[in-house]
Amino acid sequence: MQKIAIIDDFEESCQLMSEILSPYFECSYICQAEKALNFVKTLNPDLILMDYKMPFVTGVELCKAIKETADIKKIPIIFVSGAVTSEERIETLEAGGDDFLAKPFHPKELVLRVQKRFKDY
Repeated sequence: MQKIAIIDDFEESCQLMSEILSPYFECSYICQAEKALNFVKTLNPDLILMDYKMPFVTGVELCKAIKETADIKKIPIIFVSGAVTSEERIETLEAGGDDFLAKPFHPKELVLRVQKRFKDY
């Protein structure tokens, strides 16, 4: 089963995405962005779902750090965030993000976007 790492500072968001995706994928999450890089290195997931706005380390900073780390840089990243401007969405793509899903989202859309990423890689 493919592994997904979920990184969001709100545990409720992590739990919701995990609940939606767990029938199809093995999901693990962390709610502390400053510890997420080590979490990703240890878990070595097949895909990362990440919030844009988090305290201490932004999603963009974390995405750049992941993309600069040899053994995890090829992991696709889907940003999942609310209240983000088009400039901020562009910033996530420029940082190495592969997709962006706005909150609130339809559960089926989350599943389909994740499945599509696995088909594309």
